[in-house]
Amino acid sequence: MKRLIVASAVILGATVLVALPGGEMKTESVGLTYEVSALRGKLLREEPTPTERLAVGNIVRSGAVLRTGWWASAELSCPTRGAHFKLEPSTRVRLTDDVPGVLLDLQKGNVRAWFDALGSESPSERLVTTPSAVLAVRGTEYGVSVNKEGDTTIAVFHGVVEVRDLARHRERVMVQAGMFCTVPRGEGPTSPTAHGITAGDFDRGVMPGKSGHAASPGMGMGSDSGTHNQGSSPGMGAGSGSGSGSGGGGSKGGGHGR
Repeated sequence: MKRLIVASAVILGATVLVALPGGEMKTESVGLTYEVSALRGKLLREEPTPTERLAVGNIVRSGAVLRTGWWASAELSCPTRGAHFKLEPSTRVRLTDDVPGVLLDLQKGNVRAWFDALGSESPSERLVTTPSAVLAVRGTEYGVSVNKEGDTTIAVFHGVVEVRDLARHRERVMVQAGMFCTVPRGEGPTSPTAHGITAGDFDRGVMPGKSGHAASPGMGMGSDSGTHNQGSSPGMGAGSGSGSGSGGGGSKGGGHGR
């Protein structure tokens, strides 16, 4: 008997219902797709195996684990969620497929995220997670960094980010544009404080509270931070992806939804 496949929309893309012999129904998750929209240096898809080096225009499905090289940076776009992510050097992420609403799990390093305005989209449907935090957005641009201990730093450049600790033991914190907070692993978010940096500064490795100084290797940037924007491909300079003007010339699609 041939299988009958019927598609039904859910939060993370689509669910496929498969009619098996005997009338039994099996559910399979299709998930979202992400496009590599800009790239400088090496971007590897480590999972599923075998490891594959990606190029601009490649399509990656949710569930994949990606890692940038020491000198590399890459932009990913998820058109169906109006989401854009810039992976900074030495960053590892998982494109989540098993937690409703979560688009990306940052395991280590730095990511700048920005989101187009989607009138029907709930903040709970465009989440980013880290080892210590859950971030919900409302047409927002922010930078998020995870160090080797799993502590998280969130700097907001436009809009508002709702920050919770991963276990949700503490009250949520609303972080406004121009502010940042940290979420130590196993603890709740700190009170927001002014960060004094731009999206372009973040791309160069400048962390909140360390204005004018590049991030340490423990923040996932390493020595790349001093020369991150040299020799960039089009659209990958300081503040790429951000049409806000805070970080210089941006690539297509950035800064929307403010």
